[in-house]
Amino acid sequence: MVEIIPAACLAIATIMGEAGNETFEGKLAVASVIRNRMEKKYTSDGTVAGTVLYPKQFSMWNTTDKARLWACSFPADHPKAQECARAWEQSAISRPVGDSVLYHADYIAAPPWALSPLTEFVKQIGRHRFFRVKA
Repeated sequence: MVEIIPAACLAIATIMGEAGNETFEGKLAVASVIRNRMEKKYTSDGTVAGTVLYPKQFSMWNTTDKARLWACSFPADHPKAQECARAWEQSAISRPVGDSVLYHADYIAAPPWALSPLTEFVKQIGRHRFFRVKA
């Protein structure tokens, strides 16, 4: 069992809410975006909380999204929570979406930033399309 430390709980809950029903690779991709945003301070102050709770960035934290209650209700030893914790841990050394800082679900219309010449599609994993910001 992966030990869940308090500093990582928000990241793990975010992974659960955003990609809880995705494969491990999908969870790892979302974890990678969180870490990339922290490192680049992209809509982030460099902390987990300042990244995942930044307004309107991770939809599962929107007050109207029921995923936040679902994601935060899993016990730490639940297999899905453990897989999200492993994804968070693994994202420290593995980034399957490179330096992507943006993604959106493929079942919604592409947001304006996804069509911008300032972003570049990296890859799709599961139901999420990942993008990087061009230098």
